[in-house]
Amino acid sequence: MRILAGLAAVLALAGCTSAPQAAQPSPTEGAPSTGITVKVWIDEELSESFAVFAEQFKKDTGNNLEVSVKDFYGLETEFPAQAAAGPDLVIGSNEWVSNWIASGSIAPVPLYSLEPYGSVSQVFSREAVGYGLPYATENAALICNADRVGSAPKNWEDLISKKVKLAINPGGDPYLMQAVQSSFGVELYAKSEAGDYTQQLTLAGEQGERFATWLRGNAVDFPQLDYTAATEFFATEQTPCWYTGMWSVPAIKERVNFELVAYPLPSAGGETAAPFGASRAFFLNSKAQHPDQASELLELLASDAAQHLIYETTGRQPVTDAFASKVEDRVMRGFMEASKVSVGIPDAAVMQHVWGPLGIAQVRLLGSDGEPKEIWSQLVSEVSGKLGN
Repeated sequence: MRILAGLAAVLALAGCTSAPQAAQPSPTEGAPSTGITVKVWIDEELSESFAVFAEQFKKDTGNNLEVSVKDFYGLETEFPAQAAAGPDLVIGSNEWVSNWIASGSIAPVPLYSLEPYGSVSQVFSREAVGYGLPYATENAALICNADRVGSAPKNWEDLISKKVKLAINPGGDPYLMQAVQSSFGVELYAKSEAGDYTQQLTLAGEQGERFATWLRGNAVDFPQLDYTAATEFFATEQTPCWYTGMWSVPAIKERVNFELVAYPLPSAGGETAAPFGASRAFFLNSKAQHPDQASELLELLASDAAQHLIYETTGRQPVTDAFASKVEDRVMRGFMEASKVSVGIPDAAVMQHVWGPLGIAQVRLLGSDGEPKEIWSQLVSEVSGKLGN
């Protein structure tokens, strides 16, 4: 485990929580114990940073912190089922927000001093009310050999002129293809006036047909390779760039001896190439035993120093530019830039109807059978039928 005394000191000096104004303790004494214990459910990744937060929280407020380490993905169902007797704070994904609100498990929370990217904060809002304090996000970006692609491609033509081939999973890859598709103005679902996704499919129309026709005409630039083959394709320099997520970086670094850099994907269709973003946040249990004290902890977690510590200990993409100048890794900086134009993945309940059919349509469009507009029309009909549109 890394020693983060420097960051812990920064956190201690940051004034992260609003401790009582009367009879403030000296830095060496800390606040008198309140006997209150705030319960938090996190995953293993956050354990190191929360060891620091627990100490700081106790010192600032006199409250104890009881941390339980859980499987992140298991929290989707475990937390709402146990909310009444569960933690005061819990971590979760933007894809679970609607279901957690419907179950009555979470309460609104402010952003305090945190200034996350707009693309991140919006995915935790429903009807203009925020329900999560973001701490990490994830999206795709263009990882490149810095010796061969020394600057961000100006446009799609510039990218392809550098002999770039964008590997796509043989079964289709709607997650990665989202940025290309969105650059043609194609959106999956309509949004309400408050900016929330609805279940009204918006794939139909000229934009989708234009994307389908373009993809058929540019299929040569999208070799269909599984993850292992795609890693090999990039590591052996058969392409100078690979459009993928941060999850691929460890495997890449094991294989290559050239310098890496990352950039946002340029537009193919003239509009912003917006990748899907999957973000994580801290949520306040609507049935919290100690909501006021939990809110004090949220205020600490919203500080720049706390967010920086989370980044340093987890390696996950930050949700703010507050300490961007301290992020030296060129790959991470590129992913952070791409994050600014990302769009949140709609809730899993509606996306389950799209992933499969859209992937199959992509594979067909990358082949030679069928007319592109007809393939797209069939996709729209199939998904619309499942949604009842």
